[in-house]
Amino acid sequence: MKHVTRILAAAASATALSLPLATSAAPTARTLVLESRVMQQMHAGEFDGRMRLVVTSDGIINGTYQDEDTGLLSNVIGGVDPAGNNLWLEVGGPFARDHFVGTLKGTTIDADAYHGADPYHLIAKPAN
Repeated sequence: MKHVTRILAAAASATALSLPLATSAAPTARTLVLESRVMQQMHAGEFDGRMRLVVTSDGIINGTYQDEDTGLLSNVIGGVDPAGNNLWLEVGGPFARDHFVGTLKGTTIDADAYHGADPYHLIAKPAN
């Protein structure tokens, strides 16, 4: 009987070890609708538009940018660090894309991109 008990105990231990661990909760998300301005620091004028972004609790950013003048929609992808402060964004399509690096403070984005030596500055704040 002791032998059978040991075999059953060993089998129970092996089964317990093979069970999957509890998974963490699914990431939560917040949606940001932001009015944006992109200014070329070496040229006059700016590009105005609207960003609609979904920022997940695990740091993934997805959304769109719509140019105010043309109505053209561009994809936005990116990420934000675990503290939620530093971010990067790729805005555009496969042939024309801007890579912005900056900060996300609350619901305001402040970031920069470069085309060669030509710097661009992005400010995006909540839409009214």
